[in-house]
Amino acid sequence: MYVNTHRLQRGLSLVEVFVALLVLSVGLIALAKLQVDLVRGSSDARARTIALSLAEEKIEDLRTFVKTDSVVAWTAAAAQSPTFEPAWSHIDTSKGGRLAPQTARQVAGVNFQIDWTVSDLDFTASIPPPLITSRTKNVTVTVSWVNESGDTQEVEVLSNIVEIPPGNVALASEPLDERPDGPQIAYTPGVAPEIISVPIDTGTGKRETTKPLPTVIGNSGSNLVRFDVVNYHQDGSRFVVDKREEFVTVNCTCAFAADGLARTPARTVFQNGTIRDVPGKVVTKTRGVDTQTGVNAQPLCQICCRDHHDFSDGEGDHFFNPSDDPSDPSDTPPHVHYRMSVSNTTPVSPTSIGAVYDEACRLKRVNGVFQVFKDWKLDTLTVLPGDFLTNLETQEDYVNYVKDYVEYRVMGGSEPAKPPGRDTSVRSGANKQLFARALYVEVPDGLASYINEDPSRQFEDFLDRVPFYDLNLTKLADWSSRNRPVVRVTSTAVRTEAINQDAYSRGRAEGVPYDTRTTPVSGSTVPVDVRLIASLRMSNTGVTSTPPISPNEDEGHFRDTPPLVFPTGGAPANRQLYYATTVDPASEPTPPLEHRDDSVFVTYLPPGSPGISGDIFPSSNVTAGSPQLLITSVRFAGTSNGACTLNVVGASVDYTCIVPSGWSGRIEFSPSTLTYCGIADCSLSLQPYSSITASLLGQTVWVEE
Repeated sequence: MYVNTHRLQRGLSLVEVFVALLVLSVGLIALAKLQVDLVRGSSDARARTIALSLAEEKIEDLRTFVKTDSVVAWTAAAAQSPTFEPAWSHIDTSKGGRLAPQTARQVAGVNFQIDWTVSDLDFTASIPPPLITSRTKNVTVTVSWVNESGDTQEVEVLSNIVEIPPGNVALASEPLDERPDGPQIAYTPGVAPEIISVPIDTGTGKRETTKPLPTVIGNSGSNLVRFDVVNYHQDGSRFVVDKREEFVTVNCTCAFAADGLARTPARTVFQNGTIRDVPGKVVTKTRGVDTQTGVNAQPLCQICCRDHHDFSDGEGDHFFNPSDDPSDPSDTPPHVHYRMSVSNTTPVSPTSIGAVYDEACRLKRVNGVFQVFKDWKLDTLTVLPGDFLTNLETQEDYVNYVKDYVEYRVMGGSEPAKPPGRDTSVRSGANKQLFARALYVEVPDGLASYINEDPSRQFEDFLDRVPFYDLNLTKLADWSSRNRPVVRVTSTAVRTEAINQDAYSRGRAEGVPYDTRTTPVSGSTVPVDVRLIASLRMSNTGVTSTPPISPNEDEGHFRDTPPLVFPTGGAPANRQLYYATTVDPASEPTPPLEHRDDSVFVTYLPPGSPGISGDIFPSSNVTAGSPQLLITSVRFAGTSNGACTLNVVGASVDYTCIVPSGWSGRIEFSPSTLTYCGIADCSLSLQPYSSITASLLGQTVWVEE
């Protein structure tokens, strides 16, 4: 039977329609939900982006300080003033900048809360600590809000803010050829005889060491000595610092602690034609701690006790004081420690935790912080009278000796002789200051070969790259006389002294009797040559002028005890100490092992020696038309019975004075109506045996024989 199927398949059944509608509905619902999620996600992303932007805005607000410190306290109201100057010191939790914390900052219909916390970034938490003050802050800015679902959201941005105004940081990002010149630090050179400058190039560059300043630390027996070494050059009428090195030398009382992290010695290296300081590296090794507390504590002793222990590893030896005598087991690294007041023969064991020992360290500021440097090692000591250093010709002799000695140490050859003509004289009842100048030379590895490999290189062109230090250690050296009853030399205990102070005396040669209260010494009526000696230990205790810290340091260091104390009835602060010795430095080993000595002959001129006759004359740099000086009085033994005459010949002027034997007194000047020279640019001297120190118009000029 035939059936027409084509006719039966026309249209859709109701079931099929419902199924189609169901599928379509599900798709539309999913699409709608996707759209809602997209909108919601976009809103959250936008809020998060805005929050990050607000956090960055606050970070930048905190960074835009204009100065480091401010006496004005930060408040939200004060920060809104147009005259308010944000400071780095204002930056603290919920403080700083111009934007205050906000609880309802509305952006794009969303309320944001903005706040921040600040903590100091403490570098001193590192081990070992460099003992510096933290000048960096960690800032965490938190921005929170409530999303459309009612959930609290937040973002945090962490940043580090250093104590450098942004304007200074911006300069560092400029190309090198577009950056402004760095700051120039003006310098005032020192004055002879205390400070001597040494030329270090073929131009105007010079190097000099400032006055070493001792600080006596409580009653601990420790001394701390500071000085700077300055390289400078002349720029027109002023002097500009090229390099400044800051040194501190200190002796400490330490105790052994458990092994831990500490530093190897910092050192100077020669690389690529120049020198630089390399910090010590942090290693695990023997350590010590400072035993002093209260007024006797010294922060730098913490570093000294911790770090001053030799160490060796796969990279080599890290020794503070390599020995000159490898045949002596007690004098070779690693160096041992002693408590000299207990035993000068038995070392203190580093495994005895808490055991006390003596220590002395040389520290240098490296990368802004003090680190223990390789020990001082004295090369040569030179004794000179003050007038030898103030006279330009003989001063040049000493400067040339320093340069020649540095070249000898670096390049080899024959050791130069010390300058001649350093012997002097002193009259009965008078005194003369002597000076002890110590020269330390450190020879960087590779410097000599670098100079020698190119014939065009001359040593004088590299003197500025040699770490040499010419120090005036007059008041830290030990002084003694081989004939103390005739000529004494002061060697008083070290006292704390500031830059312009003269708190104690060392190296002052005195012809007896000391003053009119003393009885002349029998046999002191004829001229006598007396040897006066200065002595320094080669290592760190030579600079601190403190007792030796090992038996090796005490080898051959001579000075008889007890000292002569004068005046015996005076206050302790006014008493001078005088040491004697029977040892002749010429008979000692050359060189002595652990110290350096030098001496001069001082001729004692007793009463009855010929009188002094000489001229007082202006120096060659005086200007015509300045006020002329008149001698208004010459005082001999408290009376005004001296005789001086003024001689004017053409454009020149001088004064001739005849004084009695053994005279010590003063000559007084006053301005006159005549004109020739002003005292401001006049240098006066009494020849041939005495000198007059500079003074101002109308003031007393003392005669020093």
